[in-house]
Amino acid sequence: MHVVRVVGTVVSTALLTVLATVVPMAAAGGQGPSARTTAQEAGAGASPAGCARPAAPGHARCYLSVQRAAAFTGANAPACPVDVTAGYTACNIQSAYGLAALSKHDGKGTTVAVVEAYDDPNATSDLAVYRATSHLPACTSASGCFQKVDQSGVQATYPPATAGWAQEASLDLDMVSAVCPNCHILLVEASSSGFGDLTASLNEAVALGARVISDSWGNGELGGETGWDGSFDHPGVAITFSSGDGAYQGGVQYPSASPYVTSVGGTELTPGTGGKGWTEAAWVNVQSGSPPTQGSGSGCSAYEPKPAWQTDTACPRRMTADVSAVAANVRSYDTYQASGWYYSFGTSVSSPIVAGMYGLAGNPAGNGVPASALYGAPATDFHDITVGSTGTCTPPASHRYFCTAKKGYDGPTGRGTPKGIGGFLVPATPPASVSSVTFSGSAASPTITLAGANFGPYPPIGQAAGCSTPGDNYGTTGLNFADTTGGWEAGQDGDCIGIAVSAWSSSSITYSFGSGYATYGTVADGDAFALEVEGTSVSGTVNGLTG
Repeated sequence: MHVVRVVGTVVSTALLTVLATVVPMAAAGGQGPSARTTAQEAGAGASPAGCARPAAPGHARCYLSVQRAAAFTGANAPACPVDVTAGYTACNIQSAYGLAALSKHDGKGTTVAVVEAYDDPNATSDLAVYRATSHLPACTSASGCFQKVDQSGVQATYPPATAGWAQEASLDLDMVSAVCPNCHILLVEASSSGFGDLTASLNEAVALGARVISDSWGNGELGGETGWDGSFDHPGVAITFSSGDGAYQGGVQYPSASPYVTSVGGTELTPGTGGKGWTEAAWVNVQSGSPPTQGSGSGCSAYEPKPAWQTDTACPRRMTADVSAVAANVRSYDTYQASGWYYSFGTSVSSPIVAGMYGLAGNPAGNGVPASALYGAPATDFHDITVGSTGTCTPPASHRYFCTAKKGYDGPTGRGTPKGIGGFLVPATPPASVSSVTFSGSAASPTITLAGANFGPYPPIGQAAGCSTPGDNYGTTGLNFADTTGGWEAGQDGDCIGIAVSAWSSSSITYSFGSGYATYGTVADGDAFALEVEGTSVSGTVNGLTG
């Protein structure tokens, strides 16, 4: 057993409202295992869910493997029992991460969306069983707590059903419920596993008011992935993505690597010595091979720019993961072409757990990336995971943290696992305001200076402009400029011009255009312009240029 940290006690009187006990019984479709090995509890022998099969570029897979489990009755008990052989329950997750009181009272009024491919016909009934046996309050469509829609936001016109994605959906709904029982839950079902349909579903979730969105899907990185990043650029909306389940050998996964999302790794959770507290290590199934091919995904992105708030030194680009939670031996319930109770494995487990954490936090609207708050939070808000390796990532020695848990930040577990919700509290940020726009220099090489307030301490996340020209693009809301008279735009994906920021503070921004400006755009006095900075739009007439 890896002793990494010890917190609290297994028996907590605050958990009396969500009591559960495990009684081995015949599961639908066959008897679950009555005794399991330590290796099985880490994932050995688990079968990949149908949605976990390799997917073509531009299509997603899930990160879930399962073992059939014995039935779970949820009979009343005087405490929250821990039975590793029986798998972890909702109250076990709450106990491990210091959430018992928070889960009982917080999260009201927050909508957490779960985005999946295809339909889960039994989502409503399966969720009801999980919550009832976990002694969580009911969450029904009739009460307004649960809603299921297609990717256009329409009820009752759902896409075709598939067993694998239905199992993923049921797991995700269970994990959000386990952490944030009072949150409203919105299930958005994409028409396919294509990135186009899945990102449309995510955008629909935002349009329907979700402040948190859980995603347990993705694929390996691919050239051109930055073109999808704008779909995740929703200031103030916490969007979680699984970091992958192929260990370090599996490579960096996308959209987990997008700098607009929270990348969630996985841990293996075990009861502490003597029945007190808990211990954790980076999740890996050591029996999956050498190097292992099942475990928490992590690594240095080949394509995504490094956000200013991520400060590890050996990776010059976006590093995954940001944070982690238990990803092994957790109970979930699914009956669509399935037998009921399962032990679930993968960062498909941990992503909705972290989404539930954001739901408990109940963050106000803001104009930043919620993942940035993880890096600004004190170390005391996390359990620092210092044990476990998910592969071989050296030489050089400086890359050791890419796949090995250590003190402080590391790839497999990020900043660690939650200790309450402190690390998920995102400071309120009033909207940006622009008081003046000043143009200087020549029409051939103009400079634009914005004065105002609430621009934030550092520029939005940028990426190289299209057409191999220097200058950055800044997504859909961060920073862009349009000459509406000339009919061209800079700062958006694929515009071939880009913006070069020379100075940025919370009250002043100075920028010019990338080298593509001479070819694709020119600005002159008298031209009408429209610009956007951190979601605030301003328009006017160009004045002050020479030449």
